[in-house]
Amino acid sequence: MYPGDVDKFARENNYEAASPLTNMQEYKDRVLRAEIPYIPVALSDNFPKPKNMKKLFEEAKSFRDHFVPHRSGGGSVGWESLTLYGLSSTHIAAHHKYGEDNFSEKNDWTDMARYCPKIVKYIKKLNYKELSRVRIMKLRGGGYIVPHTDRSKYVGGALNIALNNPPECKFYVEGKGYLPFDKSFAIYPNTGYVHSVLNNTKEDRYHIIVHGNQCVNLVKSQEESLEICLSNIS
Repeated sequence: MYPGDVDKFARENNYEAASPLTNMQEYKDRVLRAEIPYIPVALSDNFPKPKNMKKLFEEAKSFRDHFVPHRSGGGSVGWESLTLYGLSSTHIAAHHKYGEDNFSEKNDWTDMARYCPKIVKYIKKLNYKELSRVRIMKLRGGGYIVPHTDRSKYVGGALNIALNNPPECKFYVEGKGYLPFDKSFAIYPNTGYVHSVLNNTKEDRYHIIVHGNQCVNLVKSQEESLEICLSNIS
């Protein structure tokens, strides 16, 4: 059903990824964040939680037929996107693809954002100092994202918020396992690791990915951000 490389990658990493760190001292001892596969920020009491996730999910689903194919030439199937904040609703790739800086003066809430008031209100509650891009990412039932890497290894960049996550839709990280979105709906994944997503269900998966300067109500420094995020991990 799935290409050999996608199926093999999923089988080899089909175990729950362990909690990356247990305390702040461990982070300080290791110094670099590059080794950490993810930070489950929604486990922190400081992280704003939606009052009604279902309403945000329903807003995203209402645009099911308006999403733009994402990286369609790279072998992935059923991966689609819609930009709520950025250059425009159909500018779904990284800013440099369009000759713009991440924090371009052209960035703004897009035309589609006005139809997602609950999602926009929630994103604003995160109190980012400055946004670069906010997208709803959809992976169709039966779809998959081929194994790939996005950047050098670093965790704490793009925030991934699961509006829904079917049990058999898994975000696999090479050598680390799959990310536990069932336990923490908001995660900072380390996309410097090779990763892949396989939606082995008939249900479409909707996540929000937020790029920007760190949330001011969560972060005053990199070390404090990890200390907060790790506060409820044991």
